[in-house]
Amino acid sequence: MSQNRGMNTKTTALGAMLVALSVVLLYIGSITEILDLSLCAVASLVAVFALIEFGRGYALTVYSAAALLSLLILPNKFSALAYVFMALYSIIKSVIERLGRIASWIVKLVYFNAGLIIAVLLAKYIFLLPDEGMIAMLSLFVLGNAAFILFDIALSRLVLLYFFRLRTRLRIDKYIGRFVKK
Repeated sequence: MSQNRGMNTKTTALGAMLVALSVVLLYIGSITEILDLSLCAVASLVAVFALIEFGRGYALTVYSAAALLSLLILPNKFSALAYVFMALYSIIKSVIERLGRIASWIVKLVYFNAGLIIAVLLAKYIFLLPDEGMIAMLSLFVLGNAAFILFDIALSRLVLLYFFRLRTRLRIDKYIGRFVKK
């Protein structure tokens, strides 16, 4: 019983550190405004790390806590909203890719475009930002989809790099075994 309680304490502490790392990255991106999307992508890798090492439930817990905290404390809410979208995608990506190559790309692009439509509607009707016109909107969707495809490919390659190269070289599983009982 005491060993199980110690394991739960270590698991909680490690989760809190991952949440803190995510929020700090998002905060830095939020105050610089130049690195907001870049650091948001890096913060979403923390959720991917939690997914690979501890499972989907743990990753969703880390993601939820980081998303809630970032929505509450970040001065620029754009970084927090982008994290909500990108980190959740990073977690569910593996489930989507089980559908097959063509079906998964369709679902991925529907997910992205639905998120982009929601962002545009929020900007227009909640934040009352001016309408930039049809050409700007078309450019947003074309460039946004291109950036999303690059993000997806980069995420896949980073996961493979971590799983097959970095994890063994850094002996992550040796250290993780001390914190979390799988």
